Amino acid sequence: MTGRGGGIPLLPWRDTLTVQELEGPEAHAFLAVRWPALYAQDRLATPFQSFAWLRGWATQRPTSTPLVLVAEYAPGRPAAALALTREVTDEGGVRITPLGSPAAEYIRAVGPCADEPHVAGALVQRLTDWAADGAAVVMPDVPTGSRLGQLLAAEPGWSHTTVACAQVPVPMPYAAMSRVTRRDHVRRERTWTALEMEGRVDYRRSSTADELAAGTADAQHLHRRRWASHPTRVPPLDGLLEVLRHCGPTEAFAAVLRLDGCPVAAMVCLHRGPVAYSLLPAMDPAVADLAPGHALHRRLLADLDAAEFEVLDLGRTRDEPGQISYKSQYLPSWTSSVAAHGPSASSS
Repeated sequence: MTGRGGGIPLLPWRDTLTVQELEGPEAHAFLAVRWPALYAQDRLATPFQSFAWLRGWATQRPTSTPLVLVAEYAPGRPAAALALTREVTDEGGVRITPLGSPAAEYIRAVGPCADEPHVAGALVQRLTDWAADGAAVVMPDVPTGSRLGQLLAAEPGWSHTTVACAQVPVPMPYAAMSRVTRRDHVRRERTWTALEMEGRVDYRRSSTADELAAGTADAQHLHRRRWASHPTRVPPLDGLLEVLRHCGPTEAFAAVLRLDGCPVAAMVCLHRGPVAYSLLPAMDPAVADLAPGHALHRRLLADLDAAEFEVLDLGRTRDEPGQISYKSQYLPSWTSSVAAHGPSASSS
């Protein structure tokens, strides 16, 4: 019997599974040397688990220390690993969170056996041990379909919240939309087509590091404008551009829609295989009547189809009618992620 990535027998070593804690320089070394192979063997891992993404955030969090849990059957035979950070709070306590959070849309353990029950269980046991010792353990955005998510969601004494996530198919089956939705899309697109014929519209998806940096800056600017009156909804933008420099165009892109030379909608995405993951969507509230977000989506979906992508993952969705109805127009498959807070974190 082998793990889902093949090559690592499970049963002979089941009784000798151990979990190591690697911290600081040891964690950095494991991420640089061993992590890429675990990531490559795990077909379910997302770019939020790539070495480039994690390395980028590790350099952006000077007050926290990288911490990697490694489950292995024998020395040098890792079955799965979980990247975390440990931080000392202002009150002198310890807070443990995933590396890359809260910017990451999905948190997973990585490795060929990451979804094996006893492997995920061993990782969760270490998290619960830390929580029992008084650490504030916070595990947000763990896919509920993963073994790690299932076990965390069932952990007694922890608090749990679930968030819906939308995955839009590529190519987009516009004909399957409701008649009313399809009519609204046709009406909006007619306006943008007319503007394009006048030479006023430009859509581009980045393919170089410089284009990625410029598109990310556009998205950040638009997002700050959009949520200027709701600062709690602004994602952790500080350091994001530097992290994306680590990822580069092989793992990230920025799609930008411009009207009369000015950006009016943008979306920064990470990607792995046939799936693109929305990281930072944004639009200009000054031209909301033109629905630039929809115009960008249509062009991006067509672009991704031509590039042979299969899914545009729009990620976590706020439990608000506007957010749900907006994404529902694109006929997504709905999944979910769980945020699990240990007892100390829940009471703080």
